[in-house]
Amino acid sequence: MQRTIGRLGLAAALLAGMAVSGPATAAAPVKKLLVVGMDGLNWDNVVAAAAPNLDALAAQGLLATGTG
Repeated sequence: MQRTIGRLGLAAALLAGMAVSGPATAAAPVKKLLVVGMDGLNWDNVVAAAAPNLDALAAQGLLATGTG
């Protein structure tokens, strides 16, 4: 019984706090970085296979095709 009353009080306090604080504002967008590594991949095979999603990712970013 004591635990139920405590939980109800906590829920009521949280709801009251949400009502007082007003609507939430959206946070600023966060820039993200995607690193795709494919060990042993021959990029010529990807180009020959017509992989439009990989082609689009390479066109929008940086494509490193060798270590030399």
